[in-house]
Amino acid sequence: MVLIPTFKVCIGSFSVKAIKSITVTLTEGSVPSQATITIPTTKRSDLERFSINTEVNVHLGFTDEEAELGKVFTGWITGLSETLPLVITAEDGIMKAKEQKEKKTYGTDDDPIYYSDIAKDLIAQAGLSPNVPLDGPGIKQHSVQFNKDQSILERLDILSRKTQWIYHCIPGTDEIYFGPAWPFDRGHLQMNNSPLVFRAGNRRADWPGSWGNVISIPNLDSKNKNPYSEVTCHLQDRIQTATSIPKSATVEGVDTMILDIDYCFSTDTVSNENYAERCAREKLYLLNSAKTTGTFFTFGNPNLLPWHPVRLEWHKDLPASEYSGKYNVKGVNYTYDLESGFRMSVDFRTPPGEL
Repeated sequence: MVLIPTFKVCIGSFSVKAIKSITVTLTEGSVPSQATITIPTTKRSDLERFSINTEVNVHLGFTDEEAELGKVFTGWITGLSETLPLVITAEDGIMKAKEQKEKKTYGTDDDPIYYSDIAKDLIAQAGLSPNVPLDGPGIKQHSVQFNKDQSILERLDILSRKTQWIYHCIPGTDEIYFGPAWPFDRGHLQMNNSPLVFRAGNRRADWPGSWGNVISIPNLDSKNKNPYSEVTCHLQDRIQTATSIPKSATVEGVDTMILDIDYCFSTDTVSNENYAERCAREKLYLLNSAKTTGTFFTFGNPNLLPWHPVRLEWHKDLPASEYSGKYNVKGVNYTYDLESGFRMSVDFRTPPGEL
């Protein structure tokens, strides 16, 4: 079976027929995912087809009886070259959250508000779709004030620090996820398929079953110990009692960290303590995801996204075979061109512990 690389690029209502190259870089957090599209146009009039802020959708994949295209990017044009060939750059929905807003206060002593509801409002203000799977996290804040000229992105950063939740634009959509880290591991975001397996070896016969080969692993960095041994969360109720509940999460490691989080205490002391411990544990897992990191280079798969769980397997005769196991995707860089076809490089890291 021969897989033929293929693409589909739509810019506004225009479907691009010829492509010289496509690069899509998928990231997490406040850094926008980006696409760069080079069109080998020969007509200067083609330069007038597109304008800044026009929507861009990129599909990549392979074509045969079974394979199909997958949408890897939705964004808006941020740059157009002035000369031919035409080079178009675009960013995902995070770019829309860079808009500055007026001063605003959410919640009062008589009418507290969930952080998640604030996030939903901020994301909607940017003209994007909120994907907020949980309320809270169990937090109702009496008053949150944002200053004049703060961007929506800056305000989401503040909420992220206060809750220890993450946010990022879900690739191929206009949705902004705001919720706990490791969203696919926890089931807050759903995968379209089972976790992918990538295998490093020289011969297909070395592996039983399906084959998903890794072309190369140019870098692999693994530490003997976790970067952090302990995170202590001080859960602080500054409004009602001015007291703090300290709870720690520990593993074998090196450094320590103290985490201060404002919280609206409930009357259930055990519930408050459990939340403090959960915040400490989740921060510890995120910090220690740097224990083993690396990049592998392989054939493109449009189903792979940041935060996806994956499995890497080195052949038993290879020096790195001890690192075979589960990992988590940190970033994906897709490339498509006429010479190399559809390839990708994947940044990976240590997966979370028991969540």
